[in-house]
Amino acid sequence: MIEPTTKIPWQRIDIAGRIEDVIRVISETRTTTLNEHTRAYEKFMRWESQLRTIQRSVKFIESELKSHLEGILDVSLGDGELLTIGLFQPSTKNLFLELQAEFCNNDHGEIDCKMLSSFVMMSEFGKSLALVGDAAISLAILDYLWTPDVIEVGKLTQRRAELVSNENLAELCDMWHLYENRINFDPPVAKRSEIDHDKGTLVEAVYGIVYILHGLHAVRTTVRHLMDTS
Repeated sequence: MIEPTTKIPWQRIDIAGRIEDVIRVISETRTTTLNEHTRAYEKFMRWESQLRTIQRSVKFIESELKSHLEGILDVSLGDGELLTIGLFQPSTKNLFLELQAEFCNNDHGEIDCKMLSSFVMMSEFGKSLALVGDAAISLAILDYLWTPDVIEVGKLTQRRAELVSNENLAELCDMWHLYENRINFDPPVAKRSEIDHDKGTLVEAVYGIVYILHGLHAVRTTVRHLMDTS
């Protein structure tokens, strides 16, 4: 298995630990200062429930899902935190915006507001991983598709488009069990095209992580999984 040799620097956030800190503050505030028959109490209960949902997801991703993917790709995904970030969805943003409004516009001081800002932007970080992965996949695929034959080279663009289509990426996403383990509060989505787009972004994020930790060589090695689905 290829071990991490970080190519692009990034700063660990300690997602699990920070979520636990926020849960502790919310739980203490709820039980010591709020009347359980008020809307404020219900709001704090909702926040705590949502955070515990995220907490369970993070634990599963950084242990079970990470190991599952490493076994398939034969490449280390580090401590799993980048994978967690890649699975954060935009629907988580409102929770952390609400927490910011509650704890960062007054003198509470119990919660690290810079940390909350990081969680507000978590899904954007995940999109950045997908952006890196999209570029890395394209370069890696070209190694397989390139031909010096003038007649055949005209088919390069079409073949590449087929390989990186949302439908093809979505198939790989299902095999890797990414979509059902994303961190989200999304309402049900009916349109297949929207679901496939989201699935494709998740797969791109995984390849972005492979590139960040190991470089393009590892992406070239693992992109065969995408080509095998076509």
